[in-house]
Amino acid sequence: MSDEKASQLNADLVAAIEDADAEALRKDWRAAPEELAALEQALGTGLPPDLRAFLLRFGGGGSPSTVKPCSATEAS
Repeated sequence: MSDEKASQLNADLVAAIEDADAEALRKDWRAAPEELAALEQALGTGLPPDLRAFLLRFGGGGSPSTVKPCSATEAS
């Protein structure tokens, strides 16, 4: 990726973050205790305490519709 393209992507990301209501987004992505209990039940084991706390506070990321895979070319 060229320096110019990287700079533009960075500027776009900063603008998007500044425009977003970060707290509202974070609340939408937080895991509910019931969801974690179901996950632990399905896994047959409990989650590590640090991971559980992280998922309850921050969640696991955006919805699948907002996550776009990058190609190997874009990653390098």
